[in-house]
Amino acid sequence: MHKHMTIVAVAVVVLACVTDTRADEFGSGVNHFALDFVPISGDTNPASGYGIVNNDYRVGTFEITNDQWDKFAAELGVAVTGDPLEAYDQSPSWTGTNVPTNRVSWYEAAQFVNWLNTSTNHQAAYKFTGTQGTDDYALDIWSTEDADNGTASPATATDTADVDCQGPVISNVQIDASGPMVIVTFDTNESTTAKVRAGTACGGPYIITATDPVLRTMHVIELRYLDPNTNYYLYYVCCYQDHRCEVSF
Repeated sequence: MHKHMTIVAVAVVVLACVTDTRADEFGSGVNHFALDFVPISGDTNPASGYGIVNNDYRVGTFEITNDQWDKFAAELGVAVTGDPLEAYDQSPSWTGTNVPTNRVSWYEAAQFVNWLNTSTNHQAAYKFTGTQGTDDYALDIWSTEDADNGTASPATATDTADVDCQGPVISNVQIDASGPMVIVTFDTNESTTAKVRAGTACGGPYIITATDPVLRTMHVIELRYLDPNTNYYLYYVCCYQDHRCEVSF
């Protein structure tokens, strides 16, 4: 039997200021989408009973749409399938791009949540065994040792490696404001993600944000919705895959 997936999230990219935006971005290229979350304090949860969550967490604002589900499935690169097979015959009866996806089983939803975590360099929430994308991919239970208080990584591995402690170097910044949108191009000395924020005052608030989540050395950012005949100050953030970042004004 299938259940409607009730993980809630939003498909609106919030173009925010220097304070942390609530929108998290996932996927890349044509499969890029954003989900908006609200923080929930662990202090609001019951002190006893089932389903207690003692820590702070976040809940999505809206339901997952068909479009977001399809982009997840495309970005995953393998079939969303596994054991038991009857739990993996997703066939939405609601059609349309921006309507909530439906007839998604709990097992399918668990793979979706795991992808949200692992695609942004976080630990998977649910344990599966076998090979993802095949019929033997089965849900399992974290052992106490596996869970390690939520880290799911109790083993300690040691090795030696050269450590790069420097942030990326931003150079060759070019701004083209001749068209209907502002095109910002710049280079980094190593592959990084890129984010450009714009505001009308030096030091913020930076009310417009555009992001390129793909690691690359040549960046092209499109800033939209800027008011004509208005001076803007730009704020650049470039980050390595390990989250070391460089900020430039």
